[in-house]
Parts: sequence; structure tokens; C-alpha cells
Amino acid sequence: MNRQSLIPAALAALVLCASAPTAFADAARVRPRPDALRAIQARLAAGGGVALTEKSSTRMPGGRIVDHMSYSAGYNVERKDRLRLGRPGVLAAETWRRLSFGTGVAKQIAADTAKGGDAYVASLLPQTSWHHSISVGGHLYASGRLYDPVLPQGKNWARLKNVSGAAAAYGDQLLNVFEPATAKALITEKNRKGDGYEFREPDGRKHWELQYAGALSFAAMYKLSATFREALNGRMDSADRTLQLNWSVFVDDKGLPLRVVSFWENRQDGRFFTSETVTSYSGWGSRTAITAPPSSRTAVTRGPAGLPESDGTVDVLRARPATG
Repeated sequence: MNRQSLIPAALAALVLCASAPTAFADAARVRPRPDALRAIQARLAAGGGVALTEKSSTRMPGGRIVDHMSYSAGYNVERKDRLRLGRPGVLAAETWRRLSFGTGVAKQIAADTAKGGDAYVASLLPQTSWHHSISVGGHLYASGRLYDPVLPQGKNWARLKNVSGAAAAYGDQLLNVFEPATAKALITEKNRKGDGYEFREPDGRKHWELQYAGALSFAAMYKLSATFREALNGRMDSADRTLQLNWSVFVDDKGLPLRVVSFWENRQDGRFFTSETVTSYSGWGSRTAITAPPSSRTAVTRGPAGLPESDGTVDVLRARPATG
């Protein structure tokens, strides 16, 4: 089945021009532009850690009208991560992730959809409590209500599968700017937007930032990014190849990423799905020790009992039957 990603111009402009939502533009101050690609490469070579906070908003088909008010179906995601970096990219990651449905109506829509047999949506409901995941030493570990039913008594960590060190940190945010190949493709003069500006936050703080922005098809992403391929379990539905990811990377005056913003949408058979993610970075070079959970508290399992893994927004792409 053919389908195309139809990114509305207004939404695309919103993502490509997204600056801090609460920031106010001060007078522009042109200064020597940092070499962002070299700064990222140098940070990877030096190693150490970085912290990130992330917010995602996902809208799905299945809205409802209650008391003459229209409510959309979907959910929001909040994440807190620690990454350990090295020359190849992300060596290990530790993540805390939690879903919220925004309104009681949205949660009821999800509950009704799950009762109707939608396993993907059913897997979202337990994740309104914090879930903890770690990717280190070639393995992915997860802990939380989604996995409790498959764990033996006395165990609270599931060892799921063999993965890269970056696996725990990606799935909502699809862009891994610490992948050398991805950084090289994104941080280019062609993608630079202006010469950078100084912003004043509502609390009076100021910071300078420079934006790079563009769009990539999912087919190009799949070819470029090992992280993206891993998030899709090494297989992309042929119908998804034309989907477009609109992205922005904001760097500071040293060239290190401040924020990564991404937006994508999917229309099929009249069903409308959108996802927007904002990832913010801090604490560059911090000492970050990420270790596997104690073996005494860990059990090997393939995944949640009777449900698909849904630890990232991108999982919706592999939660439905493939078309080719």
C-alpha cells in the first residue's frame, strides 16, 4: 500500500524554527560560529557523561467528543537519561521513562482501545508509573510494571536482548547526534540556519545558540543510523520508507548540543499519527558510571507477558502487521 507523509507547512515550520518555548529573543549578536561537528567529535574522544531530559507528545487516531468538547487520543512521555560517551558514540545509557495521558478522557480512550484488543495500546497503560532501563555491556535491562508479570518472585529486572550501548536512550527521540555518521550528516553548512542569537529566559538568564535544521526520509534515516535500525529491530515496513522526520539541532557557543527537536507524522487509511520530541542536554563531561543490575535481581525474558515492547514511540511502527 502506498502512502506518503504529508507534513503540513505550518507544523514543519514550527519544528524547524523551534527555539526554547519560554525564551525571548534578545538583540541578535553575531559572533564567531563554533565548529559544532568538531566539538561533538572532541567530546566523544574525551569521553565522560552527559545528562538529558526529554518530553514527547504523541497523537493517535481514536478521538472522542464529550459534552460537546473534542478530545484527542494519545499520550505524553517524560524521560530522564544519563549517557556515557566514547569515541564510537554512546557506550551505555540509563533511562527513567513515564507516560501520561493528559486528560481522564484520553486515558479512558486508551483503556477502551486496549479492551478492544489493541495490544500496543494495552502495553501503554502500565507505563504511567516510572520505568527504569539500562543498556550496558551489550544487554538491555528493564524494570517496571510492564515487566512485573513475567518476572519470578524476588526478581525486579528483566534482561531482554542483546543491544548497543545507546539502546535505552532512543526510541522516542529518533536522532542520535552522538553517532558520528549522523552528526556528520546533520551538522553541515547547508543545514545551518542563520548566525546564532542570544536569548534571555524569563528568569533573566541568557544563552547563545545556533540552529541546524532539515528533513530526512525514514529510508534515509534507516540507511544512515545504526541507532534507528536497532530501534526498528532491523526491519522497516516498506510503507514507512517515505515518512519524513523534520529535525532541529541547537548548539551552544562551544558547539555542543543544547536541544534536539524532531517531528514526524504518519497517515494511513485515514488514521493520523504524530510524534514530537524535545531533548535537552546538560552536564557535559560529568563522571557517569552505568552498571548492570545485580544478577541476583535479574531474570532473562523475551519481553512483557502477551504484550509488545513499547518503550519508545517508534514502536508503533512495528506494532502493526507488516505490508512488505
